[in-house]
Amino acid sequence: MGVVTAVVVISLLILGTGYYIQFLRRPALPVATVNGHAIKWSEWKQAQQLRNFDLQVQLQHAQQQAATDPNAKAEVTRLQNELGRSNDLVVSDLIDQYLLSQDIPKLEAQGAPAADVTVTPDEVATRLRQWKKGSFITDDNSYQHMLQALKVSDKDLRAYLADQLLRDKVRASVTKDVAADQPEVKARKLVLADKAKADEDLGKLKQGTDFDMLAGQDSTDTATKATGGEMGWVARGEQGATFDSFAFADPPPQPFAVSEVLQDNTRYDIFQIQDRANQRPLTSTQLENLKDKQFASWLSDLEKGASIVRYPKNQS
Repeated sequence: MGVVTAVVVISLLILGTGYYIQFLRRPALPVATVNGHAIKWSEWKQAQQLRNFDLQVQLQHAQQQAATDPNAKAEVTRLQNELGRSNDLVVSDLIDQYLLSQDIPKLEAQGAPAADVTVTPDEVATRLRQWKKGSFITDDNSYQHMLQALKVSDKDLRAYLADQLLRDKVRASVTKDVAADQPEVKARKLVLADKAKADEDLGKLKQGTDFDMLAGQDSTDTATKATGGEMGWVARGEQGATFDSFAFADPPPQPFAVSEVLQDNTRYDIFQIQDRANQRPLTSTQLENLKDKQFASWLSDLEKGASIVRYPKNQS
């Protein structure tokens, strides 16, 4: 009898320990701290589930579109890659969200209207209606089923959407000065993985070899190789510092001038400027890309000024 009792007690202790770790200790563990503020496992797990659900819904929409529009296949691939990315990216998003929320008073002090950096319950309710429609949720029963499947509450989802709204508003505030008309250059590029080959091709260009022919023959850049290296019209900041250092130099390069071999990480670039415009309307894609870059730079500055500690072992 004593042996049986001991076995039962040990089994209960094991079960109790498992329950404590699974349901009490782990949710309270930090996956990161930001200036002493703990981002808990439970917060990270919830954000991960909601983010992945959003991506899966977007992927479903993209797959439907790709069935009739081949151009939409690139978006399908992008979303599939997003779903496969490290969960640590969710931690990064939560870190940025906390830093962003703490910087609101500074933005207001710099002149941002309160309505541009705060979120109201009515705005959240509107976003929730849009979110339901986009997520194929047609009635309250399907909504409740979705919440149960994701193990989140209505309050949790509204908080998640409120964070998205705040991020969108702050991005708009931070990037409001990105001009819709900017100086641009029309350019070509030749990308090579080997410095010796790049030097050889630069010599050929200086001797009069056609840039488009050489790019089509030797470039490793799959996006432009088939079009002879054509990049189209490019604004400052779109292609990075290596390109800008040549294309937007002062004084600017002459028409059809070719750059020297410029190293960009592990690749070697050669550029040619075909045309230049002092002011030119950006496409909507260009404008949004430049805003994304400026917002990312702003977030990076916040991170540099913060004390951030990550605990990757707690992400399980």
